[in-house]
Amino acid sequence: MATTQIMRIPCLVMLGFIFLLSTCRYVKQENPTLLYNVDAEKDFDKLSIIPLSAIGSKLEYVPLETDSACLLHSISKVSLTDSFLFVSDNNRLLLFDRKGKFINQVGSQGRGPGEYNRILAFTNDVKNREIYLLSDRKIHVYDFKGQFIREFNLTFPSQQMLLTENNDLILHSYNFPQASEKPPYSWYIIDRYGKTLKALPNTLKRSNGGITIIFTPLYIFSGKIHFMEFGIDTLYCYHNGTKIPHVIFQYDEVKFPPDPTIDEVPGLQGKIWINSVLESESSLYIQTWSAIPYSISNCFFDKTTLTFHRLTENSFTNDIDGGESFWPMSILNDSLLVDVVDAYDLIKSYNEQVKSAKQSDQLANLIISLTETSNPVIVILYP
Repeated sequence: MATTQIMRIPCLVMLGFIFLLSTCRYVKQENPTLLYNVDAEKDFDKLSIIPLSAIGSKLEYVPLETDSACLLHSISKVSLTDSFLFVSDNNRLLLFDRKGKFINQVGSQGRGPGEYNRILAFTNDVKNREIYLLSDRKIHVYDFKGQFIREFNLTFPSQQMLLTENNDLILHSYNFPQASEKPPYSWYIIDRYGKTLKALPNTLKRSNGGITIIFTPLYIFSGKIHFMEFGIDTLYCYHNGTKIPHVIFQYDEVKFPPDPTIDEVPGLQGKIWINSVLESESSLYIQTWSAIPYSISNCFFDKTTLTFHRLTENSFTNDIDGGESFWPMSILNDSLLVDVVDAYDLIKSYNEQVKSAKQSDQLANLIISLTETSNPVIVILYP
């Protein structure tokens, strides 16, 4: 994927920091529930070229229908089910079938009843055939035909939302610095109608003002919630009401301080933190940020070999069919990796390559059907 073409960088009220990683080593765990202990500080300046065949075997391309009613210049998030593709560009949420044919728009942007100002996050509930759309401090609910059903307000700010295995919603609230003795709540589990079922306090209490952390790792793997709080080195699995350590990252000297003052920030060049994590049966996919200087880095941890790599050009080299390089935006059923590639970039990279046996008929036929102004193409990697 041409990351700089597709990825939308959210507007933050904070500084983002990158986690430059290349290798790690596995350490025997004292806690049997802790799966991985990663020495993230060791050799973090190295870059690795990893072939796409290291994480998958087959690619499927789904070109999105290009029409005035569904024209997309970029994609901020894509989610898929067995029958549908949900695609957002921050201003609209569009529904396609699995072959890329446009079905309908979900709701509409505006300030009237059932309308939203912007799309911060969305998730889909296949069982109840409902779509939950987060916009500012309100969640709008629509059916799969795009029709408005209901809405409810939130008492906290959030830009992250996921559907749990119980068809409830989990949201991450910003870790605001607070002078209060009471610890802030970082995670809220609510039902489909907005009732709070559980509020989890942040392990770290921040008090110095000036920096607000909006995004942090939050994902579902093996049906369980996984999250990592800002300033904490542990990525947790939340199960049966208990936070269980899943991964511990050790990066002492390069770690961004958990609660700096605004005056300390200019002296934090080279300090790092983890922005997001996705997990499959065999791997962890970690995206990291740096603000001084600003950059994004994509990293890969192989759970089988216990090796960690910072990827050259932020992606896996496509040695499967000669197409664009790949980095997952989302994961389906813990195994199917989903990426998005701009039609212009796909055509350009294909035409620039020397024709080889790796360039599949599927890809060749796709290129013929596209123009430089076609909608982006969904790419699905199978294990």
